[in-house]
Amino acid sequence: MRTGAAITPNDLPFGNGFAELPPAFYTRLMPTPMPAPHFVAASSRAAALVGIDPASLAQDDFVAAFTGNAVPEGAQPLAAVYSGHQFGVWAGQLGDGRAILLGDLPG
Repeated sequence: MRTGAAITPNDLPFGNGFAELPPAFYTRLMPTPMPAPHFVAASSRAAALVGIDPASLAQDDFVAAFTGNAVPEGAQPLAAVYSGHQFGVWAGQLGDGRAILLGDLPG
């Protein structure tokens, strides 16, 4: 992976350990694009852990990738699922309400 200011979301070495679980644990789906996304903040310490220059995160391609407007190469978007009872009745398979997982990065 390239590091520094020239890195793009397509340079990130996405893995997805969650996708290695049996399919009953997740649903593959694409993120819903957001209208007019903009950068607010990011952790420079977390960016450094995965080899990203924190200033890169404010660039349009990163904003698009992390708001659902573009899916980086190698990403495997999915959402975790769960099943259970609600109000004393079996509700079947449900989403868990978390953000869509693009993948995981070493670091």
